[in-house]
Amino acid sequence: MGPGFPPRDKKLGLLPGSLTPRLYEAFVRLSTHLPSFAKAVRELAWFMGAQVHADTARRRTEAAGALLVAHETDEAARILRTHPAPPCAPDTLVLSVDVAMVPLVHGQ
Repeated sequence: MGPGFPPRDKKLGLLPGSLTPRLYEAFVRLSTHLPSFAKAVRELAWFMGAQVHADTARRRTEAAGALLVAHETDEAARILRTHPAPPCAPDTLVLSVDVAMVPLVHGQ
């Protein structure tokens, strides 16, 4: 490293590339809601004035999805590990609900 200020990307929470974390989140969200990555980057450009290539949007969105799947898998494993098993129950349970809340007289 030459003279100058040390990189502060990690301390500032910056992501690789030229996008801020907020812009990154915006295009990933758009990419998951719109039918194509090209449309998502067009909408991002219109709303935020940021230019992202559709291939970049696809790669980053798929990476964010993989992180979400990993997080949910870890959380499901944690729940199975830390919560007790449900109590034993009969093979068949019967539940009856009177949703009208009308009292019956002599079963009628």
